[in-house]
Amino acid sequence: MGAAKMSLTIHNFSQMGGEMGTRESDAVGVAHRRNFRVITVHGTFDKNATWDNEDQFFVSTLRQDLAAGGADLSVKNLEWDGDNNHDIRRAGADKLMGVMREELAKPEYDEVFIVGHSHGGTVARMAVNSLEPDEKRPSGVFTFGSPFLRFKPRSVRFMTSTLQWLVLGIGGLISLALLFFAVLALLVAIGPETGQPLVDGGGSQSGSKTTNMVVLSLITAVAIGVTVLLHWLIRRWRRALEREQHRICGRYDPPEGQPVGYVCYHAYGDEAGVLLRFWGFFTWIMQTAIFILLYGAVAMLAIGFCLTAIKVFDMVAEQDLWALVMTPVVNALFALGDLIAPGETSGGLSASEMSKVLEYLPSYVLGTAVITLGLMLVLALIVAPFALLIPWLLRRQYFAFGGEAFSWSLICDINADRLPNSRSEMKSFFLLPAAYFGKKFSMQHNYYYNDSRVITDMASRMLNWSVEDRGAGWDLEQVFLRGLRYFLVALLVVLVLGIAVARTAGGDF
Repeated sequence: MGAAKMSLTIHNFSQMGGEMGTRESDAVGVAHRRNFRVITVHGTFDKNATWDNEDQFFVSTLRQDLAAGGADLSVKNLEWDGDNNHDIRRAGADKLMGVMREELAKPEYDEVFIVGHSHGGTVARMAVNSLEPDEKRPSGVFTFGSPFLRFKPRSVRFMTSTLQWLVLGIGGLISLALLFFAVLALLVAIGPETGQPLVDGGGSQSGSKTTNMVVLSLITAVAIGVTVLLHWLIRRWRRALEREQHRICGRYDPPEGQPVGYVCYHAYGDEAGVLLRFWGFFTWIMQTAIFILLYGAVAMLAIGFCLTAIKVFDMVAEQDLWALVMTPVVNALFALGDLIAPGETSGGLSASEMSKVLEYLPSYVLGTAVITLGLMLVLALIVAPFALLIPWLLRRQYFAFGGEAFSWSLICDINADRLPNSRSEMKSFFLLPAAYFGKKFSMQHNYYYNDSRVITDMASRMLNWSVEDRGAGWDLEQVFLRGLRYFLVALLVVLVLGIAVARTAGGDF
């Protein structure tokens, strides 16, 4: 469809039959009055929606505003079940796809737009993205307070690869140990010179040793077999998880074949939006707790081993790299302690104190790192179920996403964005006092289609349709939240290092 057609068209009037006879008319240039088709999609829990009926404020006002711009309006309502369930929304999207194909095939419509309220926008995006790449698309989509659901695969490869190498490592060590004992038993069971089994009193001793060797060999074979089997099962499990991720994301968050322009209206004070933001932030807090515990533990262990390696290198190569590296670090930690708690630290270390700290610091850092690692892993195991279970339970509530199985949350990161793609414009505004105090409207979330400012802006956008591609750009909110996670991990590492230095120096902050 593209941009709105503003050009003049030439109408050729053909012969007309009837009692008046026939006549050939001249070509007359007249301004074409455009014909707009709008498909409306209601939101969750609104199966019996009436806001998009012909006699309601939204349709009558939009028709009036479009008529003033030289366009006629016809509206088609999409009826779907509206349950708070991803499969129900998927069924609604499939139904909308059929309606879109029918309406886009009709030549009498110059422009076809979709208007979705709340999760109606979710259904609209799912339907538009599910069209074949070469199929026609609507001119654009308008949404009111819509959360656009995102299904992003979690790092299944990282999790399963870690488990895979852990199994291989432990299984390999056990197998090598058993194999060593089997070889040792073999050497004991045969004669040292003749290479023949030792025979003592009828061969009972050699038979016992031979039996032990056979048993150890069988145990070794079983250990190797079990390790290989577990390795194979983990690889199959990873492939199964990746296929399930692909299925879930493809069904409920299909990739966009052709970008369609969106205009998204979001009002400050929208109850559904506030709840979604709160639950999204709560989910972020729980996930961040796991992130800090796991990454902080790994970072501390890596730092402990690195510092120990530097110290060992100094001892073997008789270099002074340790003092060169750690002196500014120790001074910086004491300076930070002075900044955080003025008067609690001495403001620096003497040469003898620095020598003492540098001498014993590796063991303290490594010990502190190992203790921290153990505590954090225990905390992570305790927090992890809550970090996944509580957000999942909250998202199934009245105004949230709803419908996903718990297993989906384990393998997919499910969240909502306020913009659906790069060709989106967000219109944020404050609701009128009538949204809060009017008797007719009980919820601000349902006020979008009763606000004349929104409808007038929609009509203007439809008459002069154009949405620029803003590109991938920077999602400043996500960049800030991601950076905050790494900052908290770094803060934890500095804190643990500071404790190790303080313990080594014989004082505390």
